[in-house]
Amino acid sequence: MGFGSAREAQLNDFVDLVIENGRQYDFVGALAWPHTNRNFLNSQMSNIARRYGEFNTNEEIAKSAFFCSALVVACFTAVNIIGATAQVAYPPSAVSPGGLYTDPTFGWLLGFLVPEGNQVPGDDPILTVTQWSDIDR
Repeated sequence: MGFGSAREAQLNDFVDLVIENGRQYDFVGALAWPHTNRNFLNSQMSNIARRYGEFNTNEEIAKSAFFCSALVVACFTAVNIIGATAQVAYPPSAVSPGGLYTDPTFGWLLGFLVPEGNQVPGDDPILTVTQWSDIDR
């Protein structure tokens, strides 16, 4: 997607806004994630139809509290990897850490960096969800 100096500056500006707003880790949001995600998935198409074309500015997004993966989604939105019209399909509070590595919007796992003579444990969860079938195990 091209993460050059312009996107780096956008990301730094967004993180500065989050810090300025004094937002703390969203423990409540993290605990509520199963319910939030289920509601999002059950009403995704009607929500998109109802809210299509609505979007928040980075200033508005930065006023939210985030748990770990929610902050990643917000950052992708802030730098326009998730464009304004796609915001309705990617509410930060509905994406879990596991959701990040199963959705190609957030990148692809191309392999592991493992010291010579070692290997990735066979029970590593990434091995069961990766799109790549040629991982050298």
